[in-house]
Amino acid sequence: MNVISLIAAGRSGVTFLHSLLDSHPNFCTIPGNFIQKYYSWYKKNKSLKIELLITKFIEDHPSIFDSKDSSFVPYGFNSMGKSRDKNIAISKKSFFKNFNTLIDSNYSSTSRDFFIKMHLAYAKTIEQNTEKINTIVYNMHFYDPQGAKLLVADFPNTKFIHVVREPIQAILSLINHYYGGNMYKYKRSYVIEQTFIHFLKILPLVDGYQDKSRFIKLEDLHLDSERTMRKLIKFLDVDWNDCLLKSTFNGLMWWNLAITKRVSGFNKETIKKDRHLHLITKFDRKRLLSILAPVYDMLEYKNKIMFSRYLIMLFTIVLPFKFEILGFISSECGQISKKDNKTKSLMTSKSFKFVFSLYNFLGKIYFVFKHLFLLRIIFLRFLLIKFGIVIARKSPFFKFINLKKTKIPLI
Repeated sequence: MNVISLIAAGRSGVTFLHSLLDSHPNFCTIPGNFIQKYYSWYKKNKSLKIELLITKFIEDHPSIFDSKDSSFVPYGFNSMGKSRDKNIAISKKSFFKNFNTLIDSNYSSTSRDFFIKMHLAYAKTIEQNTEKINTIVYNMHFYDPQGAKLLVADFPNTKFIHVVREPIQAILSLINHYYGGNMYKYKRSYVIEQTFIHFLKILPLVDGYQDKSRFIKLEDLHLDSERTMRKLIKFLDVDWNDCLLKSTFNGLMWWNLAITKRVSGFNKETIKKDRHLHLITKFDRKRLLSILAPVYDMLEYKNKIMFSRYLIMLFTIVLPFKFEILGFISSECGQISKKDNKTKSLMTSKSFKFVFSLYNFLGKIYFVFKHLFLLRIIFLRFLLIKFGIVIARKSPFFKFINLKKTKIPLI
């Protein structure tokens, strides 16, 4: 059994690519990124007997089986098909039954075998022809070197596909995603920091796997669809099928994430460069173009920045970006939870009210400025990369500078 692992850089359309690979007769997959932490889950539960292990998998992954689950709905999996009136949640009983048909009385579970049978049981449950299946499409989603090492230990022929997008749009889309859904309300400054760190994680997940890794641009998928997919399929060494030009999950038309514009398949709307501009000013954009210049170079995106601008940006990175101001205004970083009963009882006391209010205020100030400072360090490091300067040799920035040796080829 072969494995194709999909990884995202920011919000770059990895689920869209996943949907294009869904209906190929040689592939089987579980929609979404609900099993992205499979190896850490298996490590915790591997001592269980097989029937209990299957039951535990069903219990710990409700998004696969419950159409009302909080993770299932945002993916738009409850509004599938041409009329958007179907969902792709599967029956727990059917999955359990189909899994059991794949094992015998002497079965001894391993991470590799359970991974294969888990996908085959899912394929059987949706009535897919399992005889033709020779490849699993695994949406790892996030950059996880440890999980990738365990994956290639089980499947040495794994191929990694990193989905990328014009860097500023990838960052703004992710920030808009968090702000729009009111996600990470208490940690928005931290989230912004992590958003930029994402772009240091576009390296091979496993040493020596450059030849089995590829970048694919979301813009190429939408603007030069068939040519890009044919190049991808050639790299994956599988037969072409016209279903690769259709966006589906479990064979049903997919209409994008529920929190985004509901469109299906290839379209130019998704890759417009003027999206989410409410989060930045024109000056912010110029600064981001300078800060992210090494990323633009590596991913082969055009970015004409004059040398003198880098020097100017070194002195302007201390200024906040508009998306930071918007996030901090509505942020409640450092506040004590009002749901805590002990805290709630104390808060009713006048003698403690002032103390807690002061604590909340100082906690918020500390949290925000801590991550403001850390983000500036990240920006500074990005700018210094352009001059080949790195602060710590063991940091991901050092690996980034040496990308000429480890660069992943573009599809």
